[in-house]
Amino acid sequence: MLERGSAWLTDAYGEDCVLLQSTAYGEQLVLLAGNRNPGTEAFGSLEVFVLEEAEGGFTLLASKAGDMGISAGFSAAVLSTDSMTVLFGDLTDSIFDFVNGQRLPADFTQVTVELRDGSTLDLTLTSAEDYVFPLEPGLDIADVVFHGGQLTVRYSDFFGQDLMEDSAPDATARLSIFFPPHPARDAEEKIFYFLNKGIDRKACPWYYIKADIKFVASHAGVVQW
Repeated sequence: MLERGSAWLTDAYGEDCVLLQSTAYGEQLVLLAGNRNPGTEAFGSLEVFVLEEAEGGFTLLASKAGDMGISAGFSAAVLSTDSMTVLFGDLTDSIFDFVNGQRLPADFTQVTVELRDGSTLDLTLTSAEDYVFPLEPGLDIADVVFHGGQLTVRYSDFFGQDLMEDSAPDATARLSIFFPPHPARDAEEKIFYFLNKGIDRKACPWYYIKADIKFVASHAGVVQW
């Protein structure tokens, strides 16, 4: 399922949306990707996707974009859905000490999630560059604490926004992608099935693939080019 999820991301969003991590949560697949800035290799933002297997492909249940922690040296964002709470972000090898105006080396290995009810969750980082943790649904995250060596950093010390304030999924269509067995995948008979009909092309992240995509009115909202 993870390998097919990676293929789904490339087919749906193109090569500038790069898979960073993937994990399964129950029957659903969670992908963390970096979105490249146009014409560069550098990422301008992160995005997390929650997928569900459908016959012949996947259905996109929810997605959420998050900022990169460029100046601070780390970031955190939350996606809340009916089936899970996803904490995700990026990491670098240093953080900025705003008090003394200098960068401090960082090598975070652990994360403590502090919930609004006073309880905590301890999580282990598996990458020095990014992270994604699908957690149980309905969590109300108050703060996130990063630990590494002698360094401990709180999200709230660097960012003023409440993590839960913008945790709803981004506006997106529920999408299933199916590929006919013939002809080859790159042929123009490829078809996208939108489970929502009447969607504005510009509201869909795939619109750039072809400028002349035609929306066909039907109960499922079949789209083809």
